Amino acid sequence: MPVAFLSVEELKEVFAFRYLFECGVAELAAENATESQLQKLEKNYNKMLQNLGNFEKYIAIDYEFHCLLGECTNNTLVCQMYKTIEDSLILSMKK
Repeated sequence: MPVAFLSVEELKEVFAFRYLFECGVAELAAENATESQLQKLEKNYNKMLQNLGNFEKYIAIDYEFHCLLGECTNNTLVCQMYKTIEDSLILSMKK
């Protein structure tokens, strides 16, 4: 089933998964991020602020932020997981 057709219950599951997954990602990222990675996150955050009025662009930049956080964990499985859940993650950001 295409992501665009998620039911309310399926969307709730996506949010629950995001909560569980992203809290762990944030913790690992805080522990393992390099100075260079932190600079990339800051640059991305500033891009988000500049695009608050452009919802579609903001969502794309926000997704990049999550991927950068994944990179900051220095765990390749986390980065692969973000690629796997990309469609669901972006859809949930739009809700």
